[in-house]
Amino acid sequence: MDRFLKFQENVATLCRVKNAVVRARIDSELKANAVRVLAACGLEPSDAIRMFLQQVVAHQGIPFDIRSAVRGPSMAELQILKRQSQARDHRIASSVDVSAGQMLLLRPQRLRGARVRWPKASLA
Repeated sequence: MDRFLKFQENVATLCRVKNAVVRARIDSELKANAVRVLAACGLEPSDAIRMFLQQVVAHQGIPFDIRSAVRGPSMAELQILKRQSQARDHRIASSVDVSAGQMLLLRPQRLRGARVRWPKASLA
């Protein structure tokens, strides 16, 4: 490993010589946005890449969770969807006479592979 002495205010420190180059092709808009954000942090892109690679080594992997840009629904959105489907199911059940026991509640295990025939009532 190449090293040299760097003299700074009468203090000699041992520094690594940066002799490897990393190149990557990226979208020009992504680069411009990243350069702007990094400049606001007082960093150059090469500083950020160096910091990232140091963290990769320290963590022995990607140092953060990688998430899809397409996010799934939040818990609040899931609850709203559930309430809407429950309201729809209630409307369907109340529009059909179930006094003769025509409506059954089945466990999910019993429904695996089953074919379901829906009532003719509107699902909207």
